[in-house]
Amino acid sequence: MGFVILMGLQALHELCVNQYEAEVHQQLEALKTAIQETVKQRAPRTHDFDLPKYTCGGKVAVRVALESKSDRPFCSTLCQTSTPTCWSLTYSAGGDPANPQAQGGDIRQAVIRKCVVIDPAASFIAQENACATGGGCPPGRCADRLNDVPAGQPRWRLINFADPQSGSPKTIPSGVYELLDRTPELNPFPVICAYHKEGSS
Repeated sequence: MGFVILMGLQALHELCVNQYEAEVHQQLEALKTAIQETVKQRAPRTHDFDLPKYTCGGKVAVRVALESKSDRPFCSTLCQTSTPTCWSLTYSAGGDPANPQAQGGDIRQAVIRKCVVIDPAASFIAQENACATGGGCPPGRCADRLNDVPAGQPRWRLINFADPQSGSPKTIPSGVYELLDRTPELNPFPVICAYHKEGSS
């Protein structure tokens, strides 16, 4: 009887993890598409990145980041391309958040990757590099919408997707984003402002 109960619990856990991973895949795919379309269409885009909470038992440390890779075999496998550089939107999960170096835990698939098809030289502007809007913000720069904001207006923090600074380990936080392409004319390398709405996580 105990064996049957154990098998049933394992089956329920497996179902829970499968559903969780499917939601993670869905959220990463949607964020990937939002980034690509922002660069391709050069138009503002609002996106709600809602990474699911892990509720299948145990504690996990989760990190999401957009990684620039200079590895031809890696890029060939992930992006089906012959170029030596690529972008990987990477979700990684480990064991106890108090020990982020511990990988695996009870999550079967600790790493999920999505190929983001944008120029390898694309850049994402961080909050510390924002420019004040009072004097105008030239192309290639992102306006400060966190500090230089009228009273009563929502505040937006710039998140550098390639080097996020939120949480420990550093990760792209869930929440509402406004993505802007700020690439200067005649500049072949995309410049992207990823604004995260304060309080939307």
